Amino acid sequence: MHNTGGKGDHPSHAARSNSSAVPVQRIACHARRVLSQGRFAGYLASAFRHGCNVVLGEPADGTWISIQTAAVPLHPWAVEAPIQGSDMALGSRVSVDEGLLSVGAMRLSLRDARFEPLRIPIYNAREAALALARCRSPGPLAALAYPSLDGPLLDALGRWRATGDPYALDSLVGWGPGSTPTGDDLLLGVLVAARAMSGVSPIARCDARRARQLLRGTRLSERTPTPSAQALAAALEGAAHEAAIRLAVALGRAGAQRDVDRAASRLATLGASSGACQLFGISTALRRFAAAGRPLRDGTRISWYSLSQIG
Repeated sequence: MHNTGGKGDHPSHAARSNSSAVPVQRIACHARRVLSQGRFAGYLASAFRHGCNVVLGEPADGTWISIQTAAVPLHPWAVEAPIQGSDMALGSRVSVDEGLLSVGAMRLSLRDARFEPLRIPIYNAREAALALARCRSPGPLAALAYPSLDGPLLDALGRWRATGDPYALDSLVGWGPGSTPTGDDLLLGVLVAARAMSGVSPIARCDARRARQLLRGTRLSERTPTPSAQALAAALEGAAHEAAIRLAVALGRAGAQRDVDRAASRLATLGASSGACQLFGISTALRRFAAAGRPLRDGTRISWYSLSQIG
């Protein structure tokens, strides 16, 4: 990503621009990390019904940032603002300067945006037991978590589930078409579940560590499209899509099953199949951790033997 200069070059211009700018309502963790670094230039790469995607820097190695309305859950590289993405001209100039994000003629103020860390929750023992039990309960988590997958993808997931082989997960990277390939979406779901269970499950902690070590040792942007590489990089740091986090929270929270069903349904409807594949990855990983059959300890001993039949 190309930084075009330091701060403070045009304070009076920035002040005038901010006074008429549309306020950004929320800003996610990785988006804030990038947008607070200084002055950048880029272009509008794509637009959709509820927002647009901009690239800061050169096309080959730029950073993708989504600008989207409240109708779409945040992801780590997104900001939320009341805009009409479908009305924007592709290729429009984008700039970041003094807390102002400009896309063509549109000005967005980042100054008062609410920060959203989008951290994947780490379960205690009771939360983990609830999540694993709900993994086999009737409802969207079971009914929706079966997207149409190519044989090699199922084989890779099956090999990882049976053996914990991190290279099986690594083989998912970049598998499939689109800006977020199917294999990457499956892997994102696995990483969410492994992170959530890592505080109490030795096997989940080991899986998460091995995946981090392997995937961080490769240049993801050379293996999969940039938006997907960024999503994987965020997950390796413990951040994920808001819809996936809401499901993880609901799975571990004592409460009505309908809250889990609602969160699972919301995740499953993201994109053409992206959310459904993340859901399948979460479900597959939870079944692997449940099948390990080890008790968890977090002050109280909890038996997992009743959960060992999951999957």
